[in-house]
Amino acid sequence: MATCYILLDLEIDLEARSVRRAQRILGVAGLSFDLFACFLARSNAVVSFDELMAAVWAPAVVSEETVTQRIKLLRQALGDDSRKPRYIRSVRGRGYQLIAQPRVITGASELQTECLDFKLPQRGSNGLSGRTLSALQRIRIPATGKAVLFPVASALALLVGAVVLRSPGHVNAPSGSELLDRARYYASIGQKDNNDRAIALYRAALQEKPTLSAAALGLSFAYSARVCLYDFPLQWLDRADSLARLVLRSEPRNALAYTALGYAADCRGYIDSAIADYERALQLDPRGRLDPRGRRDALASVANLYQVKGRLVDALRSNLALRDSGEKPRYLEVQTARTLELLGFTSQAERLYARSFRLYPDNVFSNVAWPQFLVTHGRLLEAASALDEALARGTDRNDLQLLAAELALRRGDRRSAVECFERARAMRSGSSFPATLVLLYSEQPPSTEVLRERIETVRRAIDAGDRWPLNWIEVAVLRNALGDRPGAIAALGEAVEAGFLDQDYLESSPLFESLRAEAGFPRVIDTITRRVDEQRRAVLDSGWIPPGMMLASR
Repeated sequence: MATCYILLDLEIDLEARSVRRAQRILGVAGLSFDLFACFLARSNAVVSFDELMAAVWAPAVVSEETVTQRIKLLRQALGDDSRKPRYIRSVRGRGYQLIAQPRVITGASELQTECLDFKLPQRGSNGLSGRTLSALQRIRIPATGKAVLFPVASALALLVGAVVLRSPGHVNAPSGSELLDRARYYASIGQKDNNDRAIALYRAALQEKPTLSAAALGLSFAYSARVCLYDFPLQWLDRADSLARLVLRSEPRNALAYTALGYAADCRGYIDSAIADYERALQLDPRGRLDPRGRRDALASVANLYQVKGRLVDALRSNLALRDSGEKPRYLEVQTARTLELLGFTSQAERLYARSFRLYPDNVFSNVAWPQFLVTHGRLLEAASALDEALARGTDRNDLQLLAAELALRRGDRRSAVECFERARAMRSGSSFPATLVLLYSEQPPSTEVLRERIETVRRAIDAGDRWPLNWIEVAVLRNALGDRPGAIAALGEAVEAGFLDQDYLESSPLFESLRAEAGFPRVIDTITRRVDEQRRAVLDSGWIPPGMMLASR
């Protein structure tokens, strides 16, 4: 069965459930991807409504309107226009068809995933058990082909390089330790291309010494970074998780392996599991061992997740411990400022945000955090200026586009807001919230059925373990669009229970304007105020706040 197709400028991988254009993953997921796969399977034949319903929705019974709405969502994700279609056209009275005939990819191709098996000794020098070795031997690690999307020449060069490294006749072949050092170097730089280079080198190091746990963990971190930072499909997290667990089978007290496990869960949104793994890593190594990128990752990451979960005292204490450890990652000031902001120490937070924005023009965290702070606190002219400066610096992330959309909504420019929501969705196809906002603010309002289906999709993600508070915020916005104001307020309450404590955002964002008049809204705000005040008093009463921080009362 074919798993890869090319349709005009699109690359489609059915197994990975991904659609790419110009090396960027598009936001085609869920039923939209199933619908697209149905078209691909029929080549460019006309597919009727009945055939689409049977292939995509059966055994559920849906209307033609549901199919039409899903076609619209698919077109939006592909950047298609029904008036001037590039990929899918409607055939009056019959159904829909692809404009061009998709090409099935068979045999060796840049779109196919090359695989290399680990070749392991029966028992490694570090005491790997036979069961662990057997599991390792079944792992197939993708080579630099389709999934990595290197240019073809680069992919071939890396593959040839891997073969040369295994050749005993190659006198100058680098050792496993040299490969590992270079892999760590590229991993520490960041950016997608460097992360891909690190992956190739970690794999080469494992081919030299398959029992090298440091290389396996470096590969785990790099695979997770693909999803967290570079918008690759979620399947890479499965591989990252597996590598970390395999190391833990032979080294159950390896703190870095628990950190890698936590990072994979963190990138998936499984926040509770991630915190548990990071805390286990810190129990084994209280200082937080350096990860392959040169950061004390467990300590830094758990501080961020504590803040997301509303555990602000724990977040601030962890950030200060990270600072005192001697490691000061570039995001530390911004991360600390965010916790201080939520605790109500606004002037202290502002100083840290502004300082980081001025001193580190290439720091993406600062370039996002400072304009966000200004928007939330109603300083819109300053925020627009800071946003323009951040974009001029080359920082163009989905959260900056969401911020630009928020500013557009505040000045009543709905069309510009939708354009920004679209860009945010394209930049982060795995994120549901931007796609929901595109749906809600488009000219043609979504049907009740589509809204309910989206709510169920988010709820399923929550039930599966993705308990990021933003999920409940998304449900609240969708409930509000349905006209279910009590349900929207209840979802906001669930967000607060999950750790959402950003009172200023709820009270200022246009997304909640119609909810602020509801009787239940003040109760949500009161709950946030009470929880923040309790933690604020704990911080002020603590003996571990540095004198120079000068935390004044509200």
